[in-house]
Amino acid sequence: MKSPNVNEKVKVEPATTPGKASKHGVVLYFDEIITGFRAALGGAQSLVRVTPDLATFGKAIAGGLPLAAIAGKAEIFELFRTNKVVGAGPFNAFPVGMAAAMASIAMLERGNGAVYGERDRVQSRFMSEFVGLGRKHGHPILLQSMPGGFCMHFTTADALWNHADMAKVDGAKAMRFRPMLLEEGIVPGLGHRYFISFAFTDRDADQTLAAIDRCLKRLN
Repeated sequence: MKSPNVNEKVKVEPATTPGKASKHGVVLYFDEIITGFRAALGGAQSLVRVTPDLATFGKAIAGGLPLAAIAGKAEIFELFRTNKVVGAGPFNAFPVGMAAAMASIAMLERGNGAVYGERDRVQSRFMSEFVGLGRKHGHPILLQSMPGGFCMHFTTADALWNHADMAKVDGAKAMRFRPMLLEEGIVPGLGHRYFISFAFTDRDADQTLAAIDRCLKRLN
């Protein structure tokens, strides 16, 4: 089973080619609550090379402290400036969160974003060995990813694109697999999502893979 390369950028049309949203006058919005500052310093949009009209970011911008941000085109933000749209929020005037964001961004920028390269290396290795363990124990595994996280499914498919594809995965096996992981101290996210933090080292990967190996060996 081919393991996706987290360093491989999605192929898209050149930026000079108008997208369908622009063609039809539709506001293109990216929800970057999960991907923003986790996938890359510029978010998922910097990886797929598509700039949305609006994007939202969550507390990752401040290293986990309460803070959110909306980014977008000037003409849209003019609605906030003229009070045609309300932009109220409980943390709009939260200097601690802003200070944390400045510090977090400075750390992520250090060494031209070196922390991302190291995290991506560990993630690629972890995913490759995860798929290999599935093959070892007779469980076909597909990992679909972007830098910082991936989803795991028991299937022989090369990719899952829609609900019809998802209906063909072995969800029952995944549900049997999850409690085994919990017993080992591994807590997957909902939808069988796994997140790889910047603090996740090769040693952590080794320990986690050993636990996954034990689980897959018991899985039927």
